[in-house]
Amino acid sequence: MWQTIDLTTTISPTQIDNQASQFNVSAWIGGYNNDNDNAVLYLTFKDQANQQVGNTISLGPVLSADRGGVSKLLLCQTSGIVPTNARSAIVLVKFTRSSGTWNDGSIDDIALFVY
Repeated sequence: MWQTIDLTTTISPTQIDNQASQFNVSAWIGGYNNDNDNAVLYLTFKDQANQQVGNTISLGPVLSADRGGVSKLLLCQTSGIVPTNARSAIVLVKFTRSSGTWNDGSIDDIALFVY
């Protein structure tokens, strides 16, 4: 699943291009018991021509060992400066099944703050 966010509805392009805009992205990521099924969140910034600017940021995966072999979600987050020329951000979540019939990777409460 993914969502594209127009950054210029709340932040001026000048502020972005002067590297005066920051971001914080977070999500609760986890899974089921001893399964290593997982979810990873990717944040990619794009310019006006829809070309990537800066590096793709990722949160996760949270594997069974990270969760102590129990079903739960862990808070994952990072922050940084919005890359010069960024005009939109794409938040993409990829789920991966490592075993079993069902994908038990989980993600909740995804948040992207740009300020």
